[in-house]
Amino acid sequence: MKRWLLLGVIMGIWGGEMAVAQSLQRVLYADMLDRAGTTVLGQVQNRSGQFIAGRGWQAKTSTSQLMITLPEKLPAVGALIVDVTNFDPVSQNIDVKQQIINLYSQSNGSKAIFYTDGSWINIRTGSGYSTGPGVAGFKMLAAPRGVGTRDEVRIIENATWNLSRVYEFKITWDTAVTSVYLDGKKMWTLPFSGQVELFRYIFLGTDNVYVAQPGVIYSNLRIMGTGDTAEVSSDAEGGQRPETARLLPNYPNPFNPTTTLSFELEKRAPVTLDILNLFGQVIATLVDEPRNAGIHRVAWNGCDAGGRSCAAGVYFSRLSTPTQQSMLRMTLIK
Repeated sequence: MKRWLLLGVIMGIWGGEMAVAQSLQRVLYADMLDRAGTTVLGQVQNRSGQFIAGRGWQAKTSTSQLMITLPEKLPAVGALIVDVTNFDPVSQNIDVKQQIINLYSQSNGSKAIFYTDGSWINIRTGSGYSTGPGVAGFKMLAAPRGVGTRDEVRIIENATWNLSRVYEFKITWDTAVTSVYLDGKKMWTLPFSGQVELFRYIFLGTDNVYVAQPGVIYSNLRIMGTGDTAEVSSDAEGGQRPETARLLPNYPNPFNPTTTLSFELEKRAPVTLDILNLFGQVIATLVDEPRNAGIHRVAWNGCDAGGRSCAAGVYFSRLSTPTQQSMLRMTLIK
C-alpha cells in the first residue's frame, strides 16, 4: 500500500520535477577531490582516507570520511553529482550497512540530527541490500525535517559491479521530492517537502554512525543549482572563495566527434583548459594563455595532442587558474 501511495505522489509531481531537473544547469561548486589543499569547497576534513593526485579521494578503512563544510547553505533546489570508481559492494563488503554519500543540514551527521528538524539524504550499501552471494544493491534514505518525516527505499537489491568502471551518482532535491540517479538513469524518488534546514555538509564515507565502504574512490564532485540561483559565495574561515573562473558544461554531451567547452572569467587571468583521461593524464591542452573577462568557447574534436582520434569513453575537462581548479565529466561516443 505504501509503495502505491508513493507512486501516486510521484506521478502527481512528475512534470514539475522534470522541469526543475532540466533547469539545474548552474555549477555552484566543482572539485576533483584529489588534493587536500582545495579551497573551492570551503572546509575539507580528511579522516582515515587518502587523496590520490589525478584520481580523487579514497576511503581506505571503515572509519574513512571526507567531511565537506560548504561556504554557504545550499539552495532549496539543487543536485549533488559525484563519480565513484574502484567500487564493488560485493568484494568490498564489511558490514550490513556501509555509507557512501551523505547530505546533511547539520555538522554532526546522523549522530544527533534525527532528533531535530534537520534534513538529510543518505545513500548506503552493504550485505543488507542483497539476497545472495555475488550481488549487492543500495538504499536511499531522506528526511526534510527530522525523523518523523523520514522515508527510505531499497533501490537495487541484486546487481553486479565492476571495480574498473566509473559510476556517476546524482542526488537531486527540490521543495517536493528528492531523487537518486545512477549513470544518468533515475532509480527512485522519495517525498521531500517542507525542508526546514538547508543542506551545508557533505559526508563521503562514514557518517559518524554507520561505517564507510573501504576502497571506493570519489572524484569530480559537482553541486548544481537552478539557472536563476545566485552563485554561492564564500565567507568561510581562511578567506573568500575565488571567483575568478567558472567551467560550464560542454555541449553536446555525449558527443561524436566534436563538442564545445565553455568557461566564464570574472576578470582577466591566465587560464589552462586541459582534457584528461580516466587515469588523470592530460591528453590535450585546448587553452594555455591569459584570457579577458567574459565567456569563452573552444571546440574539442575528440583527438589527443598528437592528432590521434581518442577511443570512446569518459573524459574530463579541467579548467585551471592561479587560484582555483574545476573539472567536469564528458562522454565521447562512437
